[in-house]
Amino acid sequence: MENPMFQFEDAERVQLKASIMIEGLSGSGKSGLALLLGFYLANGIWHDVFDVDTENKSANLFAGIPFTTGSAVGKFRVGQLTEAIGYKPTNYLAYREAAVKMGAQVVIEDSISHAWQYKGGVL
Repeated sequence: MENPMFQFEDAERVQLKASIMIEGLSGSGKSGLALLLGFYLANGIWHDVFDVDTENKSANLFAGIPFTTGSAVGKFRVGQLTEAIGYKPTNYLAYREAAVKMGAQVVIEDSISHAWQYKGGVL
């Protein structure tokens, strides 16, 4: 007897949005990797890569820095999520929605740990 809970269907390729989390110690290259991935996911258009920065404009430090691939970080878009705004999860969502409305193909939220332990966070 077949169990109706476990069913299969034919696979069909569809275009979906990716949600990728990068973990690592401070200074291990998470932000740089996120920017490089964002560049490729945005079809090589830096202006379509948006970064929500929670770390005192640290994302700006990557502008113009060369990768080991030989290319350099181009002009991506940066929004500053600060303590004055607060780090509640809905503020991250609002920043992401604003980026999408402005044409973002990729939104990097750097870093989400603030949503846990800083002003407005869930803890």
